[in-house]
Amino acid sequence: MRIRRGTLLSVITLLALCVGAEGNDGMEDHVPIVILSDAEFTAENGVRDGTGTIDDPYVISNWRIDAKRADHCIRIENVSSAFRIEDCVLVGASVYAARLVGVERAELVGSCVSASVFGVVWEWCTRCSVCDCSFDEIDWEAVTLVGSTGCEVTGCLFVEGGPAIELRERSTGSKFVGNVFLPECRTGIRFVALSGGNLIACNDFHGPVCASESYNRWNDTDGNGNYWSRYHGPDRDGDGVGDTSFIVLGGARELDRHPAMSPLHPGAATEWDRCGPER
Repeated sequence: MRIRRGTLLSVITLLALCVGAEGNDGMEDHVPIVILSDAEFTAENGVRDGTGTIDDPYVISNWRIDAKRADHCIRIENVSSAFRIEDCVLVGASVYAARLVGVERAELVGSCVSASVFGVVWEWCTRCSVCDCSFDEIDWEAVTLVGSTGCEVTGCLFVEGGPAIELRERSTGSKFVGNVFLPECRTGIRFVALSGGNLIACNDFHGPVCASESYNRWNDTDGNGNYWSRYHGPDRDGDGVGDTSFIVLGGARELDRHPAMSPLHPGAATEWDRCGPER
């Protein structure tokens, strides 16, 4: 088996977003957004398009939201409408860059999250996703799932900060595929409090360790595993896949049975530029 490289997800496509305020063509400034009911999906709250259905979600896009040390950039709770946050820059929150509570089928796409205490927090959410985003200088978790199921984090770049991804309170059935974790992240992915049954595959871990006290899968149905810079096993047949398993830290003793010998997304670590202010 040979692991596919560079075609799984377009990690590199998000990098053009992260070049500072002047470099984001068509991006406008917006004050922090709070939506606590379906009736609050309005133009004043940054909605540019959509009707809130699954096929036509509300779209909040092309905003640069600097919280200026306020609690959050975006907060959306207990709504039934589908929505997408797209091509935004979220910076400077003293607590959450984005906090989503009790929502379903919500998306964060092609956005840059920087210089906040927490990045994106999904609490008691279902079938939500984070795709093609970058996270830099996040003090604690960049992406946190609390009691959430069936979510996806794909094609993201985690540059610097605390644990990149953490799952708590029985967060199950989610996928983490095609992401890149740089050495400045203290932890890659951590699973606690019975958060098992998740898939982790085709990611590049350039240094950060992962830890699990649950039971998760580290290979997809095609057998593809992950790249681990800490893996030093042999590849006697030269197929690009290690001959021995990589052991994930934690009491569950989970295994990546097909670790890649070299990065699956080469270039993602070198073509990135910051989107947020220096702190």
